[in-house]
Amino acid sequence: MSHHCSILTGDETGLLKYIRINENNNLITSYGEQSRSRGIIGLDWIVRNKTSAVLRTNSNIEIWNVETKSDDNEDSNNEEQHKLTLTRQIHVESLTQPTGCLSYSTNSNSNINDKLISYSNDGTSVIVDLLRLNLDHTMNLKGPISCGNINNNSTSNLFAYGGNENDLKIFDINSLKNW
Repeated sequence: MSHHCSILTGDETGLLKYIRINENNNLITSYGEQSRSRGIIGLDWIVRNKTSAVLRTNSNIEIWNVETKSDDNEDSNNEEQHKLTLTRQIHVESLTQPTGCLSYSTNSNSNINDKLISYSNDGTSVIVDLLRLNLDHTMNLKGPISCGNINNNSTSNLFAYGGNENDLKIFDINSLKNW
């Protein structure tokens, strides 16, 4: 029995890549249109191994579904087949220089991340409702922001961020206030 792992990644040319790694061979399948003006700068799972949010340099947020099916053909060694499908997208005008995105859940009993915070280098940040794919809030956090992380706990969704020798800052997503 061979062991394998799968990786979903993107690159600066705009391609979303599904990589399947196993002992016998590696398979890389690319999706999307190749264009540096729509390079991928962030992605995060909404539903683990099923749905992903992608943030592009052109300020588009896209939702991609991952379909998996087993090939029971004798010659295939029961290999899984994967297909990625773009299902929805939204353009966020206020994100002029996006630098990243993180998804989180507002319901501790759910394994679905239903919100996405996306941020720009200048501190402009937005919260997008992933289920309705609409803009919930726009905030101007004190930037610059080059990196962030979320304590994904629905009772206290805290966004820690910083960049360019900037002090670490904490933003409470639930109350929409800086600490």
